[in-house]
Amino acid sequence: MTIEFRQPRPEEEAPLRALFTEAFGDGGFTDLFFRTGYAPARCLTAFDGALLAALHWFDCSLEGQKAAYIYGIAAFKRCRGRGVGSALIRAALEELEKRGYEAIFLVPAETSLFGYYERFGFRAVSTIRELTLSATAPLPLKKLTTGEYAAARKKLLPAHSLLQEGPCLALLSGYADFYATDRAVAAVSGDMVWELLGEISDAPGLIAALGLPTATVRTPGPGRPFAMALGTDGPIYLGLALD
Repeated sequence: MTIEFRQPRPEEEAPLRALFTEAFGDGGFTDLFFRTGYAPARCLTAFDGALLAALHWFDCSLEGQKAAYIYGIAAFKRCRGRGVGSALIRAALEELEKRGYEAIFLVPAETSLFGYYERFGFRAVSTIRELTLSATAPLPLKKLTTGEYAAARKKLLPAHSLLQEGPCLALLSGYADFYATDRAVAAVSGDMVWELLGEISDAPGLIAALGLPTATVRTPGPGRPFAMALGTDGPIYLGLALD
């Protein structure tokens, strides 16, 4: 049977959920994603009578350009090794081009996948700086709503940043809390600071205010390869991998 690439229909959400859970585990994350991040209009599926694979994307912008952040690429285990995932990615790139997306981003889940995505024309354009820091004297800390965090981070993003708002931050808010010091904002889950923007020297005081002895902090800067892109060159800051 010929594989059909198309947007999912309302009655097909159940197999999409099953695929997402098989690929990424559950622990409530499937429900969170389909409540906050999923939209049929931002999903492309592969069918041959039954669901084989799917990918999703978030709408973003890059200095006024319409951009997409591809997310949640997955194929059922029973379908792997048949080239379905690669065909789906190619179909998605064609679809995104038709819809007028000028730049397309993704964040490989593993270092080994950078070479895989290069086959589709993606190039590494972004790094992330990861630091393990210890608490010092606590700083005054304010908890932010998702909207407050969106507004504050927009002001603090470095030049040449991918702007991620809306469903991106709604999904992140399902497993992270947002905080501000006088000079920085941060998205924090447990002992992981998924993003810190602003004055990095505030990080130890923020960690202390949260009652943590140490934390891993992600912040803009030179470090490990992080994001890849089509349609634009780096360096670009993409800070929220939603991983």
